[in-house]
Amino acid sequence: MKKIILHLTALLLFSFTGFSQADEYNLKTENLHKKVKKTRTHYYMYHGKSKGFVKLSVTENTYNDDGNLIERFYDYTSSYDGTKSTSSTLYNYNSKGQLISTQDVSAKKSKYSSYYRFFYDGNGNPTKKEVHYTDGSIATVVYTYDSKNRRISMENNSSSGVMTSRTRYEYNGDKKTEIRQSFNIKDGSISGTYTTVYKDDLRISYKSDTTYGKSGFTYKYDKNDNIIATTYEEDPNSGTSYNYAYDSKGNWTKKHYKSGNNHYFYFREVQFKNGDKSGSSNFDANFVNQHQGINNSAVVPLTPTKVTNTTADVMPVFTSKNWAFNYVNLDNTVSALKGDVKLQVLDNSKMAIGTTVKITYSFGGKDYMDRYNVTSFDDTSEYSFWTLKSLVKETTLSITLYKQKQYVETRDLYLAGVVMFSFNNKKTSFYLE
Repeated sequence: MKKIILHLTALLLFSFTGFSQADEYNLKTENLHKKVKKTRTHYYMYHGKSKGFVKLSVTENTYNDDGNLIERFYDYTSSYDGTKSTSSTLYNYNSKGQLISTQDVSAKKSKYSSYYRFFYDGNGNPTKKEVHYTDGSIATVVYTYDSKNRRISMENNSSSGVMTSRTRYEYNGDKKTEIRQSFNIKDGSISGTYTTVYKDDLRISYKSDTTYGKSGFTYKYDKNDNIIATTYEEDPNSGTSYNYAYDSKGNWTKKHYKSGNNHYFYFREVQFKNGDKSGSSNFDANFVNQHQGINNSAVVPLTPTKVTNTTADVMPVFTSKNWAFNYVNLDNTVSALKGDVKLQVLDNSKMAIGTTVKITYSFGGKDYMDRYNVTSFDDTSEYSFWTLKSLVKETTLSITLYKQKQYVETRDLYLAGVVMFSFNNKKTSFYLE
């Protein structure tokens, strides 16, 4: 079950397309300069079980003469069990250079596969995006513009035709403010407001105000417009940081990302249309030592995590939790839906094995409640994981909670974890925020 949970998380985290703010995939949105033809990026992280750095993903992006992305290949290896997943996507354009559709051309298509269609007005502004799922259902995003061709609204609609969120845009000189409101699917009331401020097209702040609390983040960039820091307003001493190495044209070729105690490294080769190259996707031990200070900076074969810490000593202590969710995986399809999940530990100070837990969740216009018995617990450096079994039904439940929220840029959310219900061979998963 844990393998499934991690796959569901990867599906949300690493999907290149989705309900993103801008449906453009080109050199500008990737902050690449000059006439780039192709990039190849390898991603590494230090893995304690393997006692060294392991390569977890390979990404190859190919661009046409207009600088638009035309193909993306992605290969990912799970550090938990070593399984591999690959995808290959084509991006199709019309004679005006407008993106009109995507196409999954993977050798082995995932059951989560989907494709996208885009529509434009006479001024070249995107007016609608359709997300086509494998079961035949279609979710939509609809955009409107003012007389200056500036986007002023965006509506996300589920495959059942229910509007799940509405976004409006306000402009003041070089600043743009994006205000997104999500709705309670039962009564249509506002369940959350998310405000993002941009300056010169760079995100500089983000605030969320939901029924469960408030949070905020600020962002800082270097002279090349690459992000170098994210700061949490609630705790200015925490957050994330980035370091880069650049080629002579201002393209990053090495990137270090630090979140909490975790370090991640990206090495990129940039190929130009004239045949020149800069950077390398090979692991650079000197760059790693410079930013993480680990003496053992060798690349080693992956030893899957699998065996984790199951002792109660490392178990998080809490008696109740509340989360909102904006995305749900129903029958292996990710949809933009709204709701909430409430958890209450009934007979302990934490979710120890044997503890009774009450789960209440709202989804599809209905409230559901059940009591569960905790049957197992695992803990890694990145997340805690529980399995539970219903006391009255044949339902099983798994909960994954990340120790550091993960920012999902393509969907503009901070992922706290995943809850998955299994009943009669059907699975429903909620992406917790």
